[in-house]
Amino acid sequence: MIVICLIAVQPKNASAQSRLPQEITIGIRSLAGAIGKIKTSGNWGGFCPLFIKELTKELAQENPNIIVNWPMIANEYEDRYAQLKENTIQIQCGPDTIISDRVILEEKDWEHVVFSNPFHTTGIKLLLKKEFAKSSEDEEGNISQDKLNNIKIGVIFDTTTYYQLKKRGYKIITFNTIEEVLNALEEGEQIQAYADDALILNTILESDYQHEGYTLYPQAKEKYLPETERENYGIAVSKESGYSQLLLEKINQTLELASIQEYRKKLKTQEVGKTRQQLLEEKDRYITNLLQKFKKEKDTNKKLTIVVVILAIVTILSTSFLGYTIFQKSR
Repeated sequence: MIVICLIAVQPKNASAQSRLPQEITIGIRSLAGAIGKIKTSGNWGGFCPLFIKELTKELAQENPNIIVNWPMIANEYEDRYAQLKENTIQIQCGPDTIISDRVILEEKDWEHVVFSNPFHTTGIKLLLKKEFAKSSEDEEGNISQDKLNNIKIGVIFDTTTYYQLKKRGYKIITFNTIEEVLNALEEGEQIQAYADDALILNTILESDYQHEGYTLYPQAKEKYLPETERENYGIAVSKESGYSQLLLEKINQTLELASIQEYRKKLKTQEVGKTRQQLLEEKDRYITNLLQKFKKEKDTNKKLTIVVVILAIVTILSTSFLGYTIFQKSR
């Protein structure tokens, strides 16, 4: 009777939590290039691929035969955690803001999601036309709060950015997709700016040639839209898997690795809002400086070689002369 009672009160997933399955699948939300995006070469770049490779090693310590499938492209905006709920993926890596408020999770039907420790802290910036930014800024490059409050800002509906701007009284117009916002911004009739997380806007600025006439505000690193709160990104895990706690432990361990910590620092430098043209110019300057340095080193080496040859010749001649002198004296 006692044994029966003990079995009855065991947690439903106790045995499942004790070990990992033979196979898990990880999805990547590819909105922010610095976090995870397919490069022109066809390979994946950014934080998530590096994180997944390190996580695979951590998971293999628990189960040497585990198979980690990645990347599956996860949902971008609409019902972004649907694949976690369906358990088609067990982990989602991307620009996902950690939400701990149970009321919000219940309203959005995201109760099946749990988050890791933060891997990046970010905030909201604006994408706007350079001409408009220049006409709105003061001598120090700042836009006053009065002017910001009167800018018509496009935002994706039902996102943390939407709720923040709505709460603080900004003039917002909602859209369902990034393409819709950018088209409206290009036309310039409905909206004058697009608000989103800094890394997402910076990805647009760097990758799309149509937006070379745009800039971010504020441009400086770790500066965000006034009167808005910073947000923490976390790795999302499905509660439906039955081993979510074990996954979270391994994920949090991986986030503390030196290689991951180093890349997390790098993410901060990729929120400054450089256009593709600026990046190309920087690359050209880097190559030019490298070639000049190489030329200087080559010239220096060439001069050094000449000096060494001259010294060698002088040494040979001196030795020959000394030998000849000794020979003459010995005669």
